Amino acid sequence: MSRRMEQYKSFGRAKESQKKRREKVLLLQKQRRRRQFDLTRGIIVEAASDDEEDVDDCDNTTRQQQQQQLQQQQHLTEAENPTAMDENNDEHNGEETHTDMELKPNAFKHHSTTKKRKYANQLMEGEVFETAPDDIADNWQCVVCPKGRRCLIVSHNGYTQAFNKYGKSIVKFSSFLPGGGREVGCHRGSSVIDAIFNADDSTFYVLDIIYWHGMHILDSPFDFRTFWLQSKWEERPEITEVCEGNEYAMIALQRLPCDNDTIRAYLSNVPNADAVDGLSLYFTESVYEPGESPMMLWISADRIDEIIGEG
Repeated sequence: MSRRMEQYKSFGRAKESQKKRREKVLLLQKQRRRRQFDLTRGIIVEAASDDEEDVDDCDNTTRQQQQQQLQQQQHLTEAENPTAMDENNDEHNGEETHTDMELKPNAFKHHSTTKKRKYANQLMEGEVFETAPDDIADNWQCVVCPKGRRCLIVSHNGYTQAFNKYGKSIVKFSSFLPGGGREVGCHRGSSVIDAIFNADDSTFYVLDIIYWHGMHILDSPFDFRTFWLQSKWEERPEITEVCEGNEYAMIALQRLPCDNDTIRAYLSNVPNADAVDGLSLYFTESVYEPGESPMMLWISADRIDEIIGEG
């Protein structure tokens, strides 16, 4: 058999496989919608008991020392993919990996007997892009992801805390998220946010929103979560700046249509191309589920030209 024919057959099998996985996930999501409502409750309830938790000695160090520690951790991280950040350092810690978490109905519940691991494996992660879905132009959106550490941000009871994929706290701070600080208007409520943290510029780049001030968003489709995220950030423009009561900037990442020309135009205007880690593609009807999902696809920076073309 010729090499070209073998490549063609492999291409067809990959496309069919990823398509079937998406169809299976969609069916399971519809079957489980009623059960999804309470999935974040475990995170919020447990966050309320964390006031006295020692967070990597954050309370015993100066802001400058904390910043230096975070920068050193980020520079030492070998994996640059935000959907697979910290795997090399944590894969032998005995915790479940994202493949073990796929489609578990109790995914947002406590997974560890130790405090520092209860937020492990809660992030939705993308499968490596194989082939373009047939409906990519109509039913998918693209997010250009900066380099950094993927994390889950939990705000509650007057403070905000960020946890890496494996449930380890990386920073504790005050923010303008609901329940994230002591400032008037921010001391009540709770939120759970999916973000990428870049220690070099003290910024969280927000990918998704899971829970907000009493409203469970994870069961809503991605396009609604996008609307909700954008509207809440417009209501709180000060959250994008470092200021008193908001120790780190939080930037909501822009959504783009999955159109090659649009993506190329956007990338051409990025000030520092080396700061781009890759592209996350989201199926607009997908709900938020922890673990690797075919409803979210990942294209690393070194494959962007290969997949979308150089124009």
